Amino acid sequence: MNKTETKDTKMRKLFTVGLAGAMTLGAVVPAIADPGAGPDSSNLQGICTAYFNGSDNGRAHKRQAPPFRNSEQNAVDYANEQGYQWAEGREDNPQDAMAFMCGATDAEGNPTDDGGLVGGSPSFDDPEPSNGNGGNPGSNNAGGNKE
Repeated sequence: MNKTETKDTKMRKLFTVGLAGAMTLGAVVPAIADPGAGPDSSNLQGICTAYFNGSDNGRAHKRQAPPFRNSEQNAVDYANEQGYQWAEGREDNPQDAMAFMCGATDAEGNPTDDGGLVGGSPSFDDPEPSNGNGGNPGSNNAGGNKE
């Protein structure tokens, strides 16, 4: 800063820097607050891997967190839009919808060969089933109409 600058000029520069920072923060925070996974989302593989990995207790707790709740609702919406065939008694089950959206099951609830976008050592057991049914996608009590 040169010696001829006035206090008014200094304040304008400070205000401009502060305004630019606030605008940047305003653009970044909403993106972090609602990661909303969807089939075209760049963060989908990470969400799928995190959703299906960990201990039963850990998976049950983390699925209560807003990012996972948002992802579950997006997955249910996606599954319904794509004509997913819900197993009787498991209509709109978020566990089954996430497995489908993540590519771990097909539209009939049958497990895929490659596990889709789910990395790590996943467990497809429902740690805290919302409707009283647990199990693996593609089994008699989860994910589709398999007999």
